[in-house]
Amino acid sequence: MKKLSESLIFSGINPSSSKGLHLGNYFGAGKQHVEMQEKAKRAMYFIADYHSLNTVYDPKQVRSNVYNTYLDYLSFGLEPEKKNVIFFVESAIPEICELNIILNNVVSMAELSKMHAYKDKIQKKEASESINHGLFNYPVLMAADILIFNGEVVPVGEDQVQHVEIARDIARHFNARYGETLVQPQVLLQKEAARVVGTDGERKMSKSLGNDISVFNDDEIIRKQIFGIKTDPARIHPTDPGNPDKNVIFTYMKLMDYDDTKRKGFEQRYKEGKVGDVEIKESFYKFYLEYFKEIRDRRKKYGADPEKVKVLMEKNNNEAREIARETMKKVKKYYPEVMRALEDSEVIIVEDTVSNFSTGFIITYAIQRRKPVLVLWTEDKKKYFKQNFLEGVKNENVEIEKYTQKNLKEKIRTFLNKYDHHQGKHRFNLIIDNVERKYLDWARYNKRKSRTSIIRGAIRKSLNSDLEYKRYLAKEPKI
Repeated sequence: MKKLSESLIFSGINPSSSKGLHLGNYFGAGKQHVEMQEKAKRAMYFIADYHSLNTVYDPKQVRSNVYNTYLDYLSFGLEPEKKNVIFFVESAIPEICELNIILNNVVSMAELSKMHAYKDKIQKKEASESINHGLFNYPVLMAADILIFNGEVVPVGEDQVQHVEIARDIARHFNARYGETLVQPQVLLQKEAARVVGTDGERKMSKSLGNDISVFNDDEIIRKQIFGIKTDPARIHPTDPGNPDKNVIFTYMKLMDYDDTKRKGFEQRYKEGKVGDVEIKESFYKFYLEYFKEIRDRRKKYGADPEKVKVLMEKNNNEAREIARETMKKVKKYYPEVMRALEDSEVIIVEDTVSNFSTGFIITYAIQRRKPVLVLWTEDKKKYFKQNFLEGVKNENVEIEKYTQKNLKEKIRTFLNKYDHHQGKHRFNLIIDNVERKYLDWARYNKRKSRTSIIRGAIRKSLNSDLEYKRYLAKEPKI
């Protein structure tokens, strides 16, 4: 692995909770992120709001979580004003979704079904049909996050190692198929920061489990959380001897560099039954507020100037997007006819020799650029595409039609007439077909060739002149 001083560090934060960041977030990731910005050649961090959609469904809540998480990390000490630091929001970079769709074609469902999160659901006897596709596809989106920004070193806890490994595998498969394009990331395992135990003394600290201690909440809430810390269950009275190893508050003291002499004194008295839990918790509560005082004060300062924060966020989003665009240029050079045709086209027709994923990519592209697109299928695919690519998207320019040889000509003519294409007001019409076999590695093209010929004929009859049809042919991808 390259030295940090020579590497691009890349990591993300999932804004899945409205309760703010907690002690586990700080020592599990935040503290390391702040320290690494000083050590790395370049440090890129992002708020993974697309990933949070697995559990947060209210758009207003997602936006609020993103803003508050951004504030929290600025308060921790992240400095995106520095030249070597970029701190951005995932959804501000549409190219991530574009790369995600492309990468879907270089990973198998078998590989994704081995991921821990998916396997956990299956082991809990949830029907695979009911599992959110976003959860199943989570590793590919994470791969797109990392690879589009050329992440070289990804610091993670043990629970995320598998996701970085599959990102490396995806990059390797892509490069083997299309040539050296994507950087293969390396894992930086943060063993000491991988797991901060919750106040229940058993499970990893998590807001959803209610076993967390907040960093930014009101003093009284923090006090309640600290006084709720689980202690040695065998110790009923303050005078009973206790086992410090069964009182997680001593773990927190070590983690936070609580005065060593004072901590050892508490531990000895705890063993002898000479100190009560209330006294220990009261001491730790005061120490906790003092420990995070500077961070909490910064949070108030940033919170008082939301306009400054939004300007900083937008600046970093723009810097990140420039990097993403450059990566996509390299990715796209391996299927230039497809992208040139899409970019030059004003009206797009896609027929069913194209795979589902690639059709989804074309639909997404058309929506982003507000281009009319007609998807023609011999099977009824409307429900599939609406669920996977159009859910929650308002776009009247996307039409998905099931066709037969008898109604094909009429469907194409109706679509072209709707956008006045037959009058020559748009440059040309596009149909994507055999480009799949060469650039996206799809087989079985020859078996579908006859359907392509039928659609070509219908398009030709729908256009007004031989000249216009020649223009269409001139733009059609060749192999």
